[in-house]
Amino acid sequence: MRASAQPFWEKFDQLWDANSEKEKRRVAHSVLLNFRKRLPPLDASRITDLLPSEIASLSAQPRIAIEEDYGHRPVLDIDASQFISRVSEEANVPPETAHKATIAVFQAIRSMLPDEEIDHVRRILPLGLKEIWGEKVKKSE
Repeated sequence: MRASAQPFWEKFDQLWDANSEKEKRRVAHSVLLNFRKRLPPLDASRITDLLPSEIASLSAQPRIAIEEDYGHRPVLDIDASQFISRVSEEANVPPETAHKATIAVFQAIRSMLPDEEIDHVRRILPLGLKEIWGEKVKKSE
């Protein structure tokens, strides 16, 4: 049985103030979906399997899952600024907000993963996203 999503949401809420529950879910969905697309399919599937079902479902799209099952999903080749721009556009938030929320989602994801998975993700991300993956934010920032 997968873990509860409550620790993820508590961590996310500690680190980022959404204007509404709808905005929080919209931003989390965009970050998780783009994160999944940025990872190689096998890594994305493994990470998704380690997350609570509710959180994993935020990164789900039928086409992506099918492509991952057959190993045919291309890796979304974007850098950190493009990642943040996509989150900003998809979640309809300013880029600065998208950046802070991405850090918060990444911290919440990391809080749910074993250390070896955190390190593995760090090794496969490009430099800018690697920095965001490892960055910490305080709510007051």
